[in-house]
Amino acid sequence: MIEATLSRSRLLSVATAFPEHVYDRLATARVLGELFPSESRANLEDLIERSGIEERRLLAPPERLRAEFDASRRGSTSVERELAERAARTALERSALAAEVVDVLIVVADSRSAPAGLELELCVALDLRRNVKRVPLDAGGACAGSSALALAASVADSGCTALVVVVASASPVVPLGDADLNTLRAATLGNGAAAAVIAPSDTGWRFAAVGSWLAPRALEFVEGRASTLVARHLPGALVRFLSENERSLADVGVHVVHGPSRPSLERYAALFRVGDEALRFSRRALAKYGDLAAVSVLAMLELVWCDADEVAGEREVLAVATGPGARFEFLLFDRRPPC
Repeated sequence: MIEATLSRSRLLSVATAFPEHVYDRLATARVLGELFPSESRANLEDLIERSGIEERRLLAPPERLRAEFDASRRGSTSVERELAERAARTALERSALAAEVVDVLIVVADSRSAPAGLELELCVALDLRRNVKRVPLDAGGACAGSSALALAASVADSGCTALVVVVASASPVVPLGDADLNTLRAATLGNGAAAAVIAPSDTGWRFAAVGSWLAPRALEFVEGRASTLVARHLPGALVRFLSENERSLADVGVHVVHGPSRPSLERYAALFRVGDEALRFSRRALAKYGDLAAVSVLAMLELVWCDADEVAGEREVLAVATGPGARFEFLLFDRRPPC
């Protein structure tokens, strides 16, 4: 376990931005039927129902997704840049900090067609200082956004202000060799961007602790074994993270958990005996946005952040993200300010 206990770093704001093209259940069923004509309509509708997703947003409209797939195109990088910039501007505005105070820019592009030089374009677009430290991170699946927040927390604990920007835009119809996995991706993945401002401050959510854990023999990871690996390794890793920071599951009031579908959240609830109330923001974000991969945890944190009345008096907030190779990221917050 790699972890750190922090004292000065605060999450001052978080914001999201999404494409305009909305896929509800009807649009998703229609597109899946076109992409996977050998699958029965009943099976596809059952998959959509079990996913727990009500709607999501993608870079291409439903009527063009078939053409995008046939042409092996993966979306417009100009849209990705616009989403990243919009999320960053909103996060800075909510933090009440000027762009020139940002010392470190951390950028994650969880995308198979990541815009080249995105961190450079954001520096110019946001009018950041010329000497701002730029840190582009390689995508690590859904873990990447949480990894960026953890790095920013460490930066802030040393006295610097960090801006984190995460973009998720991998095409949901890129063939991966596994028919079932391709169908699941096409039914659940969403596109979007998120940004957060982390700084040493007396206000905002305090980062109580952050932690990373990598499962043994992770390089032998196979996509289809993801749920098995998580079930095997996550309980011990999470309990150890909490205990080493003098906490237990009883101290956690809100669980912010990335799950690509409703069954994955149900498995988490069963593993840790977590009730529906504790996972309500995770379920809400999944239903509203679909699987946002690296953006997921930030999108869930925004929902918690902006619902002050609902979380009044709650215990601590725990964020959990899993990535390829059964890698885990943990974030623990002990304050929940109003939006």
